Amino acid sequence: MSRVFFEELGLPEPDYDLDVRSGSHAEQTSRTIVKLEKVLREVGRSVVVAEGDTNTVLASALVCAKTNNLFAHVEAGLRSYDRSMPEEINHIITSVSY
Repeated sequence: MSRVFFEELGLPEPDYDLDVRSGSHAEQTSRTIVKLEKVLREVGRSVVVAEGDTNTVLASALVCAKTNNLFAHVEAGLRSYDRSMPEEINHIITSVSY
């Protein structure tokens, strides 16, 4: 899906594409953790900016907390306080990771 955004909005190609693709919440989160950790080892200490309450945001927060990288979470979404929603769980865990 990201390809459409790059093409339609004329955005430059990202420096890194983790190519996580679809899967269960655990599959997406774990693949993101492994791939992002590898990228951060390659580039050195960095700032990771993540938007939303996706599995990628959760994984990014965890990787940054464990690798001593700076993390910025940009979120303007509505809080549901409904813990049956995966996005709410991601938000809660991300918020306490830093």
